[in-house]
Amino acid sequence: MLQRHGATIDKYIGDSIMAFWNAPARQEKHADQALDAACQMRFALARLNRKLTRSNLPPLSIGIAIHTGKAAVV
Repeated sequence: MLQRHGATIDKYIGDSIMAFWNAPARQEKHADQALDAACQMRFALARLNRKLTRSNLPPLSIGIAIHTGKAAVV
């Protein structure tokens, strides 16, 4: 999902994924791409939770954080 929206996967931290946009190649609309990815993740989670509920399984939850600003990518 993230890579489909132009993200570069940086690392996996436990059950988390850290990703960034606008590097190594410049992306003019990187903030929009990050927001689109976050929205699509929420929509996918809602679909999954409907399936889980129909199967009498507990729903899942996720947290999404987006930060924008200058960063050094080495």
